[in-house]
Amino acid sequence: MTLILLIALSPHIKNKIIFGSFTSSTFSGTSFSTVFINEWQEFCGHPLSKQNYYKEIYEKKYNKKFTHPSLVGPKAQFNNIGLIYKSPKCFRLTINKINQEPYSYVKSRLLAFLASHGKFAFDFVYPNPSGWMKYYGFIKNAYQDKNIKLLRQILVFSLNMIIYAVMIYFIFFSNYNLNFKLSVFFIGLAYLYLFSVSFLLSCCEQERMLFTGYIKQVLFIIFLVKKYFKVV
Repeated sequence: MTLILLIALSPHIKNKIIFGSFTSSTFSGTSFSTVFINEWQEFCGHPLSKQNYYKEIYEKKYNKKFTHPSLVGPKAQFNNIGLIYKSPKCFRLTINKINQEPYSYVKSRLLAFLASHGKFAFDFVYPNPSGWMKYYGFIKNAYQDKNIKLLRQILVFSLNMIIYAVMIYFIFFSNYNLNFKLSVFFIGLAYLYLFSVSFLLSCCEQERMLFTGYIKQVLFIIFLVKKYFKVV
């Protein structure tokens, strides 16, 4: 467990040693501000704006100077070193806004949760692979019918909720052995982390949840097949 924790924290440790900040990304605080989808630039500002200004502040605060184009200059983009200073500032501003407008925050996160749990992973593919629309475009066209789209949303959302309910049942109320319960628990714990970074800390990471979330459906189907078809 300690080894796994050290591996998980290795990007933070590396950034602390090299850049002076214990963080996984220069963009994390700015990304957090986007939970207020229509307002985040008003109090945080776009990460590409005033890059030289924040770079100079970083150099003064941390007494470090970098010249590599991946960290400074026009090529750095969202990896600009100045965001190491700006990101914590955006994080604090976002926390303050959540305290001031908790309803708006909860509403936007709830809508993100509903949207990502009501569609298939292949409903969001960007950029589209070559030939995607030729062979799968009929699916997108089918969703032009609101009844078909609504049916998909209800079915996929219901399946996801059933799986979550079954996981809770297995952990707390079933008679399965401890090893099985622990397995389900740690899968659930991984999902709790995925939930936090996908829904609570960003506006636009729901697709990560959408794609990764289908692992639980695969495991659920495997469990049903083994249980009811006696597959070893």
